[in-house]
Amino acid sequence: MTSPEVLERLAFVRYLVGFAAEQSRSPEPFNSVSLLLFHDAAEMYLQVAAEHLNVFLRDPNFSQYFDALEKRLAPDLLAQREGMRRLNKARVSLKHFGTRPSQLDMDAFRASSGAFFSDNCPRLFGCTFESISLSLLIADEAARDSLRKAELADSENHRGDALEHLAVCFAQVLHAYRHDPYARARYPYLRRLAGRDFEGISRELQSLVESLTKAVEQLQEEVTQLRMGLDPVRLAAFQRVVPEAVVAESGVCDTWRSDRGGEASAEDYQFCYNFVVESALRLQRLRLLPQPGK
Repeated sequence: MTSPEVLERLAFVRYLVGFAAEQSRSPEPFNSVSLLLFHDAAEMYLQVAAEHLNVFLRDPNFSQYFDALEKRLAPDLLAQREGMRRLNKARVSLKHFGTRPSQLDMDAFRASSGAFFSDNCPRLFGCTFESISLSLLIADEAARDSLRKAELADSENHRGDALEHLAVCFAQVLHAYRHDPYARARYPYLRRLAGRDFEGISRELQSLVESLTKAVEQLQEEVTQLRMGLDPVRLAAFQRVVPEAVVAESGVCDTWRSDRGGEASAEDYQFCYNFVVESALRLQRLRLLPQPGK
């Protein structure tokens, strides 16, 4: 049986694989970074497998993992060994000689890497790679539950529902951060002006104040997001795909579906999924920082 510790490490491997796949579709030369990520994920995956199956290796190189694990799994062999050998060779060429792979090579590495993780997971760990939930990495219970719902909806090909759950998950992550005492002390949120009593001033001036209020609140929100360490470009791309979602003070969630995402692709979903997990981990770290003056 796979232990919770092993599953948590595999969850991180799966996150790396998803992020590498996203990066591999970037324009050249930025797509080359994914080669290093795929290789790191594969090496970590093999190391976890060796520990899980009690296979001892002393300072192994990449190919030695395959030899040792296949002895343990005999007569079974690990899938995609040749594809991983090519990946390892390309990684050495990139890291030590500065030779970048072509886009066609990156497409091939993405396909072979995906098959490597998926095909070998049942024989190494007794579970499917797709069933490993990144929710294991998220501390907030409500957000963790929403991420699991998104994974389930996506596995059943209900991508619209999956994106809605991701939107809720992200809203819950922000809600948890903003209501954390340490976070509030480090990054105080400005007082809202909306709803203030403007009795005694002209309608024109009231309209001006309300417009200014909305502009300040928008700026306040954007500054807060930057303080949280959220990438504004990635956030904008995320918001173009998912529905709008809010979390009330009571913790109740609400969403508004829209047509802005259109027919989201599998790549769109994977990007949004990765963004939510990254944001959750980033904000969890900020919540652990000590209060100013402590």
